[in-house]
Amino acid sequence: MLTLHQPIRQLPCKGSGGVPVPDIVVEAKAMTVSHVNTWHSVIQPIVDSHYQRWSPGQADASTRADVGWDWAHMHALVMLHNAGYALPGGQSGPAYGFALVIHGDGAEEVPIGMLTVVPLFNSTVFGQTRQRTFAWFLADAPGEFYAAIGLPPVLAVAKALLDTAIQSGLASATDGSLLLHADPAGGPKLPAFYGSRCGMQQLNAGDPAVSLLRRGHTDEYFHFDEAGATRFCQQFDNRR
Repeated sequence: MLTLHQPIRQLPCKGSGGVPVPDIVVEAKAMTVSHVNTWHSVIQPIVDSHYQRWSPGQADASTRADVGWDWAHMHALVMLHNAGYALPGGQSGPAYGFALVIHGDGAEEVPIGMLTVVPLFNSTVFGQTRQRTFAWFLADAPGEFYAAIGLPPVLAVAKALLDTAIQSGLASATDGSLLLHADPAGGPKLPAFYGSRCGMQQLNAGDPAVSLLRRGHTDEYFHFDEAGATRFCQQFDNRR
C-alpha cells in the first residue's frame, strides 16, 4: 500500500451554542472490506434517505452526488484497474482506496470519508498530456451521521480527501497536480465547491479528451496545477 507524503492527522469539529470543540484525530488508512461494509450498512443508508441526486429546480442543500453509490463496487473498480494497468500499452499507474477514519470506543475505526485515487493517471489537461493524480471517487459522511452517533460534525472532510489525493501523488513522485470529475448529480453546489471554495480550475467545454476512456463533457472536470495544489494543501500544514 502507498505511504502518503504528509497526511492530515487532525481536523476541526463543529461545536454548538458557541462552545468550542477540540480538534479530532483522523487517519487516512488503506480502504478495507470492513470500512466498505461500515459505510454501506451505516452511512450510505443515511445519505440515501436524506438526499437526492440533483435535478433542475431542486434545492442544492438536499442534493448529493453519492446517492445510491455502492462502495463495494468502487472498491472492486480499484482491483479491476490494478489487474489491467500493467498490461502492455498501459500508461497509468495503480489505483488505491483510502478511508479517512476516526476512532470510536476502543480501537474501532469509523470511516468519515472514502476515496479512490490513481496517483499516476495519464491525462490531457489544457493540451498537455502527462501523468497527474486523478481523484476517482470521494465522499464524506453527512451531518446526519454525526447526529446519529452523538459526535460533533467533523469539518473539512471533503477538502481533507482532496489533500489525501494530492499527498498520494506526491508520494508517487508527481508534482501534486490533481484532476477530478464533478458529477452532475451533485448539482451546482459541487462545481462551486471545487472551483470557488477549493480554488480548482475548471476545464473548458470542447477541450481535448481528458483520457482515452474519458471523452466529452470536459467542462465537468477540475484541475489543480502544482502551484494550486501547493496553495490548497498549505491550509492543513498545522494539522499534519
